[in-house]
Amino acid sequence: IPVKEEGEGVFWRRVPYIEDYYDLITKFHCCKNGQHNGVKKTITELNKQYECVPKSAVEYYIQSCPVCVSGRSDKSIISKSSSKARFMRKGQIELIDIHENPLGSYPHIGLYIDVWSNYHILFPLLSSPETPMEDIA
Repeated sequence: IPVKEEGEGVFWRRVPYIEDYYDLITKFHCCKNGQHNGVKKTITELNKQYECVPKSAVEYYIQSCPVCVSGRSDKSIISKSSSKARFMRKGQIELIDIHENPLGSYPHIGLYIDVWSNYHILFPLLSSPETPMEDIA
């Protein structure tokens, strides 16, 4: 969409799809030197190239970023260790059958969803597991 900058004319900025929010926010939140930007800096950098990315999406991403949660200075030592203890400890596993459109020799995709952070992990499977998913503890 066209955006008029003060004294600089009209510039075009991209409007990303909702599906691209995660990758874009990650790109502007995580710096090359290993540091992570805060909400304001991430939004400022995002708005230089993109339009219509909601602040709430950036805030939610940063609140669930494992590096930022573990390194936050306003948290006590107890809450830091408890947040690390909760990440990837309890989750939901789902099996996705893609026989109609397999990924090479992989007819199934496994999906793990972390309960605490809502972090998703996809992994290819060569065959369906013999044990039903409900029996896995």
